Amino acid sequence: AQVSGTIMCREAYAQFGQLVDNDELPLDPYSRAFVLRGRQIDQRSYDAALVKRKELQAGFRAALSGFDAFLTPTTQTGPVPLEGLDQRQTPSHFTRFANILDLCAIALRDGSTAKDLPTSLQIASLPGREETVLRIARAYQAETGWHRRRPQELD
Repeated sequence: AQVSGTIMCREAYAQFGQLVDNDELPLDPYSRAFVLRGRQIDQRSYDAALVKRKELQAGFRAALSGFDAFLTPTTQTGPVPLEGLDQRQTPSHFTRFANILDLCAIALRDGSTAKDLPTSLQIASLPGREETVLRIARAYQAETGWHRRRPQELD
């Protein structure tokens, strides 16, 4: 998370700093704060994070050798109602690592909460294995049919 946050904030500020530095622009306060954190990240810290990312990628690729893919929940909880959303918390616990490790991944519905809200499954694999991830996802959907189900309240 620290490596990912350092890289994301630094790169976000490099791209959008001129927007978030302008207090007159109507930006989401949580997004503005996230991007502004990148202003404080020096080149040395950013470079160290890039090196660490390469190490993490190499270690993960070695650990996954011999496997086609791995599956995780997409989030730790079901969907959060907008009125209960806390943008200071990230629901990306299980998905952010796919970005930092440069993996290919897909999320697809795999069930429902007690309140009939959709839950999802992440299928991930090493870079360049998109066809494998999609093949597994298609097979899962063919067997389960979750992608065809709609919450009761929408029917």
